[in-house]
Amino acid sequence: MVITFRGDDLNPANGGGRTRRTIGRLLSQCAALRAAGIICVSARLKNRLWWRRARVAVIPTGVDLRVFYPRPRNEARRELGWSIEDRVVVFNVGNDPGAKRLDLAQAAFALARQRRADARLQLIDGNEPPAKIPVLLNAADCLLVTSDREGSPNIVKEALACGLPVVSVDVLGLGRRVNGIEAVRDLSEDRITERVVAVYRAAIGSTPRDGRSSINDSRGTIGTARSGAAHGV
Repeated sequence: MVITFRGDDLNPANGGGRTRRTIGRLLSQCAALRAAGIICVSARLKNRLWWRRARVAVIPTGVDLRVFYPRPRNEARRELGWSIEDRVVVFNVGNDPGAKRLDLAQAAFALARQRRADARLQLIDGNEPPAKIPVLLNAADCLLVTSDREGSPNIVKEALACGLPVVSVDVLGLGRRVNGIEAVRDLSEDRITERVVAVYRAAIGSTPRDGRSSINDSRGTIGTARSGAAHGV
């Protein structure tokens, strides 16, 4: 069994459902004891494990650079029906506004509107078709991130791949695109896949303490590890 931890499965709980999340994190820690291999999407997440850290491979989630790449902003806006003149800030709410700190994002945006009346906040709430996300990122002027904590946020890497500036701390208002593609080139899905496959191959070759083979049928076991809790979902 190979487990992938992505964030909420180990990070402290925020907001509602705290008891359920606490139990979930405890079960994640216990599951790590039975794993032949462990993947964490960040070094900080690895440090949240109570044990078996020596088995951890830190591998961030990959980005499909065939989908997320720079496009002319105005072209993307015409596709979405947006005004060319507006200053658009996108914010990824996901399925948990509390964890993403939507309240903080809205408060920050309210201050920004005092200086830029043409600014507007565009929320990505998890209901958009996947094909629309790269268009949104190319059409926007910046991505706002205010989460208290994250594992390896895909939206940040996807924004950089589209050349979209990311605002999360005090920054200068350069007013231009960025060469983020250089920052995420090593995070392409192809390169990340190679690293993940290497972890599975190492797990197949490992032997638990009782001497039995940890994986009898590599296809079946890897299939199990990719579904449900065994893959940290």
